[in-house]
Amino acid sequence: GFLMAWAKLRDWFYDAGYHGADWPRVKAKYRDAARYAPSYSVFQRVMALLHGELNSSHLGFTTSSSSRKEWDKTAEFQSWSIVTAHLGLRFEPSDAGPGWLIRDVVPDGPADQITLKLKSGDRVLAVDGKSVGPKTDPAEVLNGPEKRNIELTVRSGDQAPRQITLPAATYSTIREKLKTAAFEAVRARVREASGGRLGYLNIQRMRWDDYYRFEQDIFAEGFDKEGLIIDVRDNTGGFVADRILGVLCGNVHSIAVARDAAPAYLSGYWGRPVWDKPIVVLCNENTVSNGEIFTHAIKTLKRGKIVGVPTCGGVIATSDVALLDLGTLRLPHRGWFLPDGTDMELNGTQPDVLVWNEPGDAAAGRDRQLDAALEVLKQEVAREKQNQQPVKLRYAR
Repeated sequence: GFLMAWAKLRDWFYDAGYHGADWPRVKAKYRDAARYAPSYSVFQRVMALLHGELNSSHLGFTTSSSSRKEWDKTAEFQSWSIVTAHLGLRFEPSDAGPGWLIRDVVPDGPADQITLKLKSGDRVLAVDGKSVGPKTDPAEVLNGPEKRNIELTVRSGDQAPRQITLPAATYSTIREKLKTAAFEAVRARVREASGGRLGYLNIQRMRWDDYYRFEQDIFAEGFDKEGLIIDVRDNTGGFVADRILGVLCGNVHSIAVARDAAPAYLSGYWGRPVWDKPIVVLCNENTVSNGEIFTHAIKTLKRGKIVGVPTCGGVIATSDVALLDLGTLRLPHRGWFLPDGTDMELNGTQPDVLVWNEPGDAAAGRDRQLDAALEVLKQEVAREKQNQQPVKLRYAR
């Protein structure tokens, strides 16, 4: 498997110079370690070291289930069906009891049901009949099958305890709910800070569902706005950056004017929905791959200002290649370069306005990058209005 992976990278890695690595020497360096690897985890580590010699993104190797069985039983992959459920409730960690004091109810989570009547300040006294308190490890009472109902004993104020039942949720599901709630809070903050003139969109990934959501949100959120902040911080990439750019970029080559109407351009002629008002894009060190292609493109096309910190610098097109029944290799086979020839790999997008969020900002509810983006967008909107000088129309007479 090691030699097959090495050969695939030798023949198909996008840079024939291997990012400066001596590829034959690399094979000799790790071949014996891979050959005599005593376990799956050790072999996986050797493969990671091989990839590390390239100092490249979009690399990886995953062994197949069948190949894992060839290793010692001590290293065999284990699949767990027992999970720690999340109730869709967050509790006060410093409360002395009794039970668990509810700090808040996660919006759209399993506990966010009007019939349950749960709210901040209520106490959970028992889970499935087992009493809980400040010293109770949640795993003691919440571990179990993923799909199940959980019975809670809850007390609201001085009322008598009552029993309620709600479905268990996974932590990953609750994290997504909290992300959505956080985005809505930021959107409200932007509206308030701008007097309703500016909007906010967040793009978490560059995949089809994200694109469809963006296509809807940009016109719903941007309908009556003078400008938009587009947040691609922590964007993990995908493949729809050009689709999103198509919505943001339209070439105006003429003016259409009806009798007694203001000069305009018939955007319907573009053959696609286009939003052409001012934008500012937020990025950070975790913006990667197709998310970075998007931020690079915004700068190259001069579509808007970039605010934040340099992006990751991890941009290569990759594909999965099966190595017989041994596993799957991620093979970076196509590089992405700026018009001046600069490789986007290891060269992140440099923001127009550099702003670092500082330690403690998140806990304090501060977002320096968002605040800077708001100010930049206000300036861009003002500049756009200033540049929109009335055109003197010369009719054919």
